[in-house]
Amino acid sequence: MSSSAFLSGDSKARNRTADTRGTGHDSAAARRRNLLCGWLLLRSAETAAKELAAGGLTEADPSFCTGKVATGRFFARTVLPRIAADLVTARNTDAALLNRPNSAF
Repeated sequence: MSSSAFLSGDSKARNRTADTRGTGHDSAAARRRNLLCGWLLLRSAETAAKELAAGGLTEADPSFCTGKVATGRFFARTVLPRIAADLVTARNTDAALLNRPNSAF
């Protein structure tokens, strides 16, 4: 929604914004992307960990595989836990502030 639509009192535009229950990194689409990305990273990390354990890698492979494992761990420890918290926040968000008349600001 454009700022001019919001400021002009376009209630349909305000309601569309309120219905998204968040923008940017808090959106439902972003949570789904993070969940999918996490699954892909952890799947890659699992494969890399198995390759490391099996041995027989070329000279560059161990470094690449340890990077995959580290990336999966980082994402799992820092990004994935926020998905549940973001979901609680989104469910508890209402449009009370957006429903105020422009004169309130």
